[in-house]
Amino acid sequence: MKNAVWLYFRPGFNPPAGPGEFLAWAERFGVKIVLLDCFPGARYAKKAAPDQELARFVHACADGGLEVHGLFSALTSVPEQWIRTERRELFCVDYHGISVLDEPIAGRRYFLDPTSPEVVDLVAATSRHILESYPALEGIQLDFIRYYHYHSRFTVLAQELGHTLSLLAEGSPVQLVVGDKRVTFFLEQKDMLYHDPPLGKELHFHRQFSYCFCSRCIEEFCRRQGAVLPAELQSTQEKAEWILGHLGEAWVHFRAQVLEDLLAEVRRAVKGVGADKELSITVWYSSPYGSELVGRAADLDSAVWDFGQDWWRWAEVGLVDFVCPMNYWLTTESFQMVIAKQRSRLKGDLPLFSGILRSPEHPLSGEELTAYLEAARRAGAAGLCFFHYGTWRDLDWKVGKAR
Repeated sequence: MKNAVWLYFRPGFNPPAGPGEFLAWAERFGVKIVLLDCFPGARYAKKAAPDQELARFVHACADGGLEVHGLFSALTSVPEQWIRTERRELFCVDYHGISVLDEPIAGRRYFLDPTSPEVVDLVAATSRHILESYPALEGIQLDFIRYYHYHSRFTVLAQELGHTLSLLAEGSPVQLVVGDKRVTFFLEQKDMLYHDPPLGKELHFHRQFSYCFCSRCIEEFCRRQGAVLPAELQSTQEKAEWILGHLGEAWVHFRAQVLEDLLAEVRRAVKGVGADKELSITVWYSSPYGSELVGRAADLDSAVWDFGQDWWRWAEVGLVDFVCPMNYWLTTESFQMVIAKQRSRLKGDLPLFSGILRSPEHPLSGEELTAYLEAARRAGAAGLCFFHYGTWRDLDWKVGKAR
């Protein structure tokens, strides 16, 4: 087995002081593949000069016998000028008709619409630019080659809300405002003790962060399906409800095909730089994030249904050279089971490097890491992929202890 690592030279990611420190750590952890965040040196600008410090680091790793692949977030890292000029047609719109341009995810993350030819060209051009800027790179890895998805809910105790309750009807939008950030939720259910006097019980709010239901996506979906929406449907939510209720499976496959088409364009760009250059992807293993932490078994099909990532098919048709599923927050038993299921769906011997996370809420000791490594080995993984270097750098561990 050989391991991989995601490495970020960004504030808060605790990067190495230099190549020497990193190479020594990589040897201890059995790391042979470096997935190096190149966005700071790319900035989506075809004319941007390479980051010389990053270039020297890439060469030092290559000279040290490591494969280095350029990593960037395909559909979330957005050119600042697009936000400033409000290029609305390039951004995803959710189930309720709210654009991420108006309400970025967590107040800071913008998701691009992969049905836009301009977005496809941007991602492909950025991949090409990174490889041309850093010739020692072995390939490109795409992160966030997926749709965002989360069905958010929260409950408010309303016994003392008083006459304000009369303003709230089921379906009413309510905004949470934190500084200059805001997010809209909708009243899903209103439980009352009494209407007079106004004594509430609980208010249940939700927001379905499901994408993309912009007019272009809906029109393209209908064109491919030969579908005609009922004329009485006016709002985005009405159209989304009808599509999911009547053509839900077709909608799932449509989104997966959109991402597959994007991936095909990126592969052409990567191979255009060099036939030996590789393309890999990060993928989610299940929805919601951290499903096992809330008592839900991992559901591999949710990667397709919720995120649009039909990555087993993408591997089967030859679009990727290896995959890195983010198999986070799992017990060692579940970790092995999930990898084995992922491996069984992959046809051929395409390498799978299982992502593993370490954090203050999910600390792993050296002994525990050894157990995860052995579980990955038994399940047929090519190795582990550490997220991310900064959280693993201080762990006293050596891969030889696992043998």
